[in-house]
Amino acid sequence: MTLSMRAPSIAVLLPEGWIRLRFDDTISSQIDEVVAFVARGVDTGRRDLARVQLRRLLQRAAADAQDRAYELWMPIAPTGGVTIPLTMTVAPSPAPLDPARPAGDHLTAFAASAPGAQFVDVGGRPAVRVASDVAGNQDEAGEWLDLPRRRIITLVAPHGGDDWIVFFAEIIVPQEGAAEIVAACEFFVDAFLKTVRFPGGSAPAPTGE
Repeated sequence: MTLSMRAPSIAVLLPEGWIRLRFDDTISSQIDEVVAFVARGVDTGRRDLARVQLRRLLQRAAADAQDRAYELWMPIAPTGGVTIPLTMTVAPSPAPLDPARPAGDHLTAFAASAPGAQFVDVGGRPAVRVASDVAGNQDEAGEWLDLPRRRIITLVAPHGGDDWIVFFAEIIVPQEGAAEIVAACEFFVDAFLKTVRFPGGSAPAPTGE
């Protein structure tokens, strides 16, 4: 699939242990670089297995997101000694937004679409943040097929025009200490987005097969 919109230029401060994958023609080499870097820190006897497992993880994550997103930000190692159970996808707005309407109208409409929506700032631009819960799925034996998630969607127009994008965070809800961990992850998402900047115009949109 080819994304018809143009991906805005985004600067972000990645936390320790996180990587940034851009879905363009270089995605395979990006994955190669991450795998090579991580493998250098693994014991020799476990290095080949680590390469295979990490490459499979990254390729699966890229395959799941690249036909609908510009970028994927995710942890592959602990941050400050803590494993953070979330990923962040940067994608175009799922619904076309009329560029002739003021940006504030779109944000107000988006905020009205869900209870608890908040007006926030991302990269010096007004944005709206909406959080919701997604139920998990279990098999007949009670084993989790899909874990419950806390989903945070933040809508922003980086340059106030027709270049709307969504920051799509998904937090895996653990089975123990869920409320405290999810609250901490939500705080992390909000702090993470405060590091985002939109330094210039737009870059060509990525393509995915």
